[in-house]
Amino acid sequence: MTSRIFLKMTNLQSRCITLISLVVTLGLTILTNIISDIISDKIKNRHRWKH
Repeated sequence: MTSRIFLKMTNLQSRCITLISLVVTLGLTILTNIISDIISDKIKNRHRWKH
């Protein structure tokens, strides 16, 4: 009985960990994309100001 419960728990934990890692990676990629866009916009603005 206990071993079955433990297996179920480990399965749940592994699923949760995989889900969390996926969410984190997605969030990081989105954040990096947004940051890069902001940086590129700032650089473009600087160039515009120079000209």
